[in-house]
Amino acid sequence: MGTVLVVDDEVKMLKILKMNLLEDGHQVFTAQSGEEAVGLLEKHPVGVVVTDMRMPGMSGAELLAWIKSHQPYVQVIMLTAYESTKDAVRAMKAGAMDYLTKPCDMDELRVTVQKGLDMQRDKLEIQYWREREGLGDLIGKSPAMARVFEMIRRVADSESTVLILGESGTGKELVARAIHEYSPRKSGAFVSINCMAVPDDLLESELFGHVRGAFTGAVATRMGKMELAHRGTLFLDEIGDMKPPMQGKILRALQEKVIEPVGSQESKRVDVRILAATNADLKGRVQAGLFREDLYYRLNVVPLTLPPLRERREDIPLLIRHFLEKKHRRDPGEFLGATDLEALAHYRWPGNVRELENIIERAVVLGARDLASLLAVPGEAARVASAGPPWEKIPDGVSYRDAKETVLENFERRFFTRLLAQAGGNVSRAAEMAGMHRKNLHMKLADLRIDPRDISGGMD
Repeated sequence: MGTVLVVDDEVKMLKILKMNLLEDGHQVFTAQSGEEAVGLLEKHPVGVVVTDMRMPGMSGAELLAWIKSHQPYVQVIMLTAYESTKDAVRAMKAGAMDYLTKPCDMDELRVTVQKGLDMQRDKLEIQYWREREGLGDLIGKSPAMARVFEMIRRVADSESTVLILGESGTGKELVARAIHEYSPRKSGAFVSINCMAVPDDLLESELFGHVRGAFTGAVATRMGKMELAHRGTLFLDEIGDMKPPMQGKILRALQEKVIEPVGSQESKRVDVRILAATNADLKGRVQAGLFREDLYYRLNVVPLTLPPLRERREDIPLLIRHFLEKKHRRDPGEFLGATDLEALAHYRWPGNVRELENIIERAVVLGARDLASLLAVPGEAARVASAGPPWEKIPDGVSYRDAKETVLENFERRFFTRLLAQAGGNVSRAAEMAGMHRKNLHMKLADLRIDPRDISGGMD
């Protein structure tokens, strides 16, 4: 349920649209002009606006422009006569969510409105974590991520060293950036260095800087990362791979807040907060003699562990929406259906969030319409997608007739669920795609207990 504003200069059309939307439990406002609609929008929070394209005074296109300028998270559905679809396409390019031709199919209207409300909810949720809480691109609504967000807020104000733990691809640098942005040091620099990516013989110079002539190739004096982060934050990524000799120098810098550039006889005092991250078992490396125990305890003042994606599967739809927005794609239903999302939820995600982002980027770049057409999907994910969900398996000992009925029902359920997702939950479009009469499709969906409102782009 949500709040909807319907705008049309025809009173009879307003009443019909309002009556149908009220049946779904929505709060519905009506306006007979664009000017009246603006007045209502300035007074009431609205999730979706359904507006006629052509009206006296302010047109639907002009109302759309006002909404995108003043209330960009409101989703707009345009109503247009069949012969004016070119105007509707232009409106889509200007930011409208969808358009419907008059006279409206009321089932299509209700599904599209619900889809718009879902889209607005997801966008606001992403925006909440991205800006209002100051957590940047760190996205999630699962209990596991809620604990991470709470820890970030608690440690941000302190000067304590934080050791961020987690598997590769879980977003450790995003956590470090969020801690910095939420801290009193946010006006200073956030400087990051991957300790594993820098050759051992260059790491000291990268961290502490060097003077001219300190070594072959040192043609000029260069400031190191730690000095660049003065009065800000230095993030030491993959610190577990740092070699023992360098560990001692880092320990001194942490304890004394003093650095000595390579080739220099002078020390420099720096004011830096250190955040470190690793996917290695540091305690195990200490026991094996590969990591200094005193440095371990110096780094491990506040440990913060990021959960792997397989332990926060409820975040997958929200992350998909976030990555699609980054790639300027608005709707996961454009190429990810309900069955695709189920396959993604069953995959173990060894590469975690980074792997999910890569898959979505491939989908956008390759113009994929569904998961099966992603040529670069990892083998395990492809097998999950092709194998189908667990309920497709047939128990042992059943008769041929019962087995056949089970397989047929499961096939139909998967087929029509995916079809509806590809049609954005629109029964009329799905029926046309399937070569069926809309009434027959409604009967089939009722038999299979599939509610089109539960599909709506496959996000819920």
